[in-house]
Amino acid sequence: MNLTQQHGGTCISKVKQIDGVNYVIVNPGTNVQSLLKYVKSDASVSVKSANNGEVLGGEATLATNQLLVANGVNEKYVIVVKGDVNADGNIDWSDVLKLNKARLGQIDINQAEFLAGDVAENSEINVSDIIKLNKFRLGQISNL
Repeated sequence: MNLTQQHGGTCISKVKQIDGVNYVIVNPGTNVQSLLKYVKSDASVSVKSANNGEVLGGEATLATNQLLVANGVNEKYVIVVKGDVNADGNIDWSDVLKLNKARLGQIDINQAEFLAGDVAENSEINVSDIIKLNKFRLGQISNL
């Protein structure tokens, strides 16, 4: 499965592999149909819910921890939506709170949630991420 990055649009921001796990980082508001436009595969490809493995339809908004799967070839990517730390598909106050709790060491977050929260893209969770995420949530900036 090959993923084509689309800068400046509402799709793929980055593709990473960490500890043998593939991650596709997408911009907030990206839906299944938009993502699948940039996937090239000989196998059929789908997006599945992290909770129950249900295949999601084209208009469904992506959320962190969902899976991009090439069916039948055992290839998958964990979806990371920038800013969607709590993996509900929305960027809101609960993401800021969860990110701050993780920054303070009060809770643990998984790798996908870490990547979603590292909006300053400096490979750590710090105050810069909290500020940028909150500015995005309030509409003071338009991109993460």
